Amino acid sequence: MDGTGSKKVKNKITGVEYTLPPSSFHDKVVGFLDCFPIEDMRAYQQARKLLAVDVRGNYHFYEGLKGRFEEFLTKLADKSPDKIREFAEGPWTDVGFDLLQIGFSTLSEDFYQTLYRLLITLQTKLNKRLHKGAPLHQIGLINLTLGRLTKAKRHFQLAITEDIIDDKQHYKNRPGYIVLRNEFQIPPMKR
Repeated sequence: MDGTGSKKVKNKITGVEYTLPPSSFHDKVVGFLDCFPIEDMRAYQQARKLLAVDVRGNYHFYEGLKGRFEEFLTKLADKSPDKIREFAEGPWTDVGFDLLQIGFSTLSEDFYQTLYRLLITLQTKLNKRLHKGAPLHQIGLINLTLGRLTKAKRHFQLAITEDIIDDKQHYKNRPGYIVLRNEFQIPPMKR
């Protein structure tokens, strides 16, 4: 602790230093990432709320946010594919959804496209299949919200393909399949 009541902390995955309580956007992003893996949901939600406020209307902040998330995901590749998936389906998806909620559909879609590209890159680097259904589903959701039905359907179809590869027994319980059945009235798929 210094004289102001703040303390310097290092992110446990990347080693990047930040200040608590957060005094800058950098501190807010790195502090949020340090909530992963999520152990304290209240602290996680508080840190998450701080991000959307600064990103609103500021592309510079968005690029910084995306850069830190990319760095964090890449460092998780050194840990395990399961940690990559947890992060992609948790914090990355949550922040992308927050961007959509505050009216930044283009940034939200870009955020998920970035995640999808990174997962493909990491999959090649690790020589191990990574599940990419979360970003595909979210891109579909954004396009459905914007009325771009053809693009939405394509992304939901790609998401359900990922889900089938991942879990043939339970893919019908996954969001991509449910949306395709309800919004696009596709016939039930046979096992």
